[in-house]
Amino acid sequence: RLIPKVLKVVNRAGLMFDDSELFLGPSGRALKAEFKDNFRNISRIMDCTGCEKCRLWGKTQTLGLATALKALFSYPDRAFRGRFTSLDFKRNEVVALITTYFQFSRSLDAIEMFRGMYQNIVTDWRASQASLLPEK
Repeated sequence: RLIPKVLKVVNRAGLMFDDSELFLGPSGRALKAEFKDNFRNISRIMDCTGCEKCRLWGKTQTLGLATALKALFSYPDRAFRGRFTSLDFKRNEVVALITTYFQFSRSLDAIEMFRGMYQNIVTDWRASQASLLPEK
C-alpha cells in the first residue's frame, strides 16, 4: 500500500536530476567504482563501532542507501521497463531500503517540526523587540 503512495509523490515532484549522466565521461567507470568502494568502507567502519545498536542502524542505513543506488544505477532505462523481479534484490536489501526510507521520512518530519519551532521563536523575539521600542 505504501509503495504506490510513494510513487505518486515522486511522480508529482518531477525530475530532480538526470541520473543517466552521472557516471558518463572518461572517468565514469572509475567514479562508479570509487562510489561502491566508499560504501564498503563505511560499512567496514561501522564494524568498529562499539555500540551494537549504533552499528546495526548504521549498517542498515548504509545498506538501504546502497540498495537505492543499486536500483537507480544497475539497470539502463530501456532494460528496466518499470519492474524488478524477486531475483534482483535480496530480502535484507529490501528491508534495509524500506527501513532507511522510514528513517529519512522521520527526519524530514523532524525538520518540519524544528522549522515551526524556530519560526515561533523568531516571531516571539520580534514581538518582544517591538515592545521595547519607544512609542511615537
